[in-house]
Amino acid sequence: MCGETPAEQRTTENVPSGLAWRLSMLREATAIRGGLIPAGALFRRRSHAAAKECFRLYEAVARETGASLLIDNSKEPDHFLHMRASYPDLVEPVFLHRDGRGITWSKMRRTGVSAGAAIDGYIWMQRLIETARRAIGLNKATEMKYEELCEDPEGGLARLLSPYDIPVETVDLGELSDVRHDIGGSPTFKGAERREVKLDERWREDLPQDALEEFQRRASRLNHFRGYTD
Repeated sequence: MCGETPAEQRTTENVPSGLAWRLSMLREATAIRGGLIPAGALFRRRSHAAAKECFRLYEAVARETGASLLIDNSKEPDHFLHMRASYPDLVEPVFLHRDGRGITWSKMRRTGVSAGAAIDGYIWMQRLIETARRAIGLNKATEMKYEELCEDPEGGLARLLSPYDIPVETVDLGELSDVRHDIGGSPTFKGAERREVKLDERWREDLPQDALEEFQRRASRLNHFRGYTD
């Protein structure tokens, strides 16, 4: 994610709250849906500046690599809203969903937070995703499941590339450089070794029973809405 927010303070780690923040997100979503740019002073001073900073980075990467399509794997839907508001003709969303039980266990394992806090984060994120989806129209977003992408990476990539008439055969994932240039990415992966695309469902064995029961009690409806019913 672009901008100056430290990794440990990003929204995936610390859930924002408060009426003012909620109203700002709704204002941006409503404006984008109507084809307008949010007019709030906060957006003008900070959000647009962050979006502009990101695009400078994208343009530099495109010049260096010759790429015609860049995928920003930021996980914050509010970041997407800022980008879309500033560059509506150049930014399209891809929502990559994962079983909420896996998300909960991953956050507990990575950060050491309680099950309750991890579930709070999951619920908040799903609600914000819905805000972003409705901002552009429910039928206009590309939706994918993490589990399906891991089972067929080439097929998933083909779906992402097809609207831009880029044949998947022209992208050779096996030729990616071993050198990683992490720019504001997840601190979990910074400096990590290359990894293959591999489905991680350790939560099925490792998620504590009490955490699973709390998730089922509080978040199962949201998970079912995403198509996870087993």
